[in-house]
Amino acid sequence: MSEVKNKKATITDVARVAKVSKKTVSRVLNNEPNVKADTVKKVKAVMKQLDYHPSISARALASKRSYLISILYFDYGGHYIYELQNGLSEHLNEHGYSLILQPCPENQAAIIELIEQKVRQLNIDGFVLSPSLASMENIVEALTSMSKPVVRIGPTSKDPNDNVEVSGDEYMAAYDMTQHLLEVGYETIGFIAGRRDRVSSHLRLKGFKKAMKESGIKVPASHVLYGNFRYESGVKCAEKLLSLDLPPEAIFASNDLMAAGVMSVAHRLGYDIPTDLAIAGFDDSPLSQQLWPALTTVSQPNRKLAKIAGQRLLDQINQREVSANELLQCSVITRASTVGE
Repeated sequence: MSEVKNKKATITDVARVAKVSKKTVSRVLNNEPNVKADTVKKVKAVMKQLDYHPSISARALASKRSYLISILYFDYGGHYIYELQNGLSEHLNEHGYSLILQPCPENQAAIIELIEQKVRQLNIDGFVLSPSLASMENIVEALTSMSKPVVRIGPTSKDPNDNVEVSGDEYMAAYDMTQHLLEVGYETIGFIAGRRDRVSSHLRLKGFKKAMKESGIKVPASHVLYGNFRYESGVKCAEKLLSLDLPPEAIFASNDLMAAGVMSVAHRLGYDIPTDLAIAGFDDSPLSQQLWPALTTVSQPNRKLAKIAGQRLLDQINQREVSANELLQCSVITRASTVGE
């Protein structure tokens, strides 16, 4: 044992000390199925004992994999992307994979060209598509044509059975938030949707409209506007809503950045929040607690979504059976912007 400790341990050393084959050690390293739990435990204990760290380059050469996964995302500055990246990276690291963060341009043709370049250069094993890339069928088709496994995070317009998809239930989240606003006494509610070309925008608007319809309150067309998930669009939409002859008593924005824009306009115009105007957002970003008053918002289980997505991708790469798609519950976080201090 001392001889092994005095030199850099190899997979052969691990196999010899653990009294298993090199193939078994390799299967443990690759988290392959059908390895007995006690064998996995024994091999990992020996790896720790010998301070054995597998060479990524050697593993890649032997398996013809890169052990690299890429998450594609739009850099809108959303906290949810940070949460997705961290949850995904944490899960992949546990399984010997590294995560490549890839911000994308808006143009779909440019995105496909970028993906092709990365695949040629790095031979990336699989891709995770974050919102709103998840709903872009051209991107999925391009990756499929390159024989690259794909998992989508976020809602899509496709039949769920045609996807490997994990998502928060954004429709019910928007419904629940609207119900909260109605329950605390606001009847005329303005809604700021996200980009028109994003599935999540339509789901959140649909949830809002369902709750309003069930309450028997008609929503004027002037009370529903489209932003683009950025702060500036929240400002512009708030200025329009609050300049109406009969402005809404509450505004529900489809993300926290737009809600922050609404709040800045309300402060500038002298509104007392929430007495004169209630404001709600979506995402539960750190910004939501930094605003004054603190913002009522929707919290999505982003890290959990990312970990599930990571496992779905590894299952595809290792040709295992992939679990059914998942729709996770979101939660309404009530704060002073709708219920006062």
